[in-house]
Amino acid sequence: MSTGIKVTGGGNNTLEWNVSIGSDIGIDVEDSWNNFLKGNIHISNEALQIYGKDFIDVINAVQKSRDTEALLALGNIVNTKPENAIAAWEILIKKFGTQIGNFSVSVLAGVISIPAYDMLRLALSSHGITLP
Repeated sequence: MSTGIKVTGGGNNTLEWNVSIGSDIGIDVEDSWNNFLKGNIHISNEALQIYGKDFIDVINAVQKSRDTEALLALGNIVNTKPENAIAAWEILIKKFGTQIGNFSVSVLAGVISIPAYDMLRLALSSHGITLP
């Protein structure tokens, strides 16, 4: 099993807004006490397979923003079926736009169903955002 970040021993460690991608365990804290963990992001290889390698740019945008609403939306996206993450995508697109680094939200047209994509398109159009 692979681990993204491992803390062994000691105490009062602060781990904030770290990213681990593709490991089995995001953060492993062992024989340690009074640790503060906030905003850490763990992304599975499965999420990268679903959304493509450019999805890393979405992760980086959320990390750089340190926006907890964006973090929760990202968590919803990677921990649920793509069909069930429409509201989460709406949040991220409203915050970061339809092109996030090299990631284009047009990728979603090939990942989610046509009705779900149309629902996302409709929700965003009410905010003046047009999806391709």
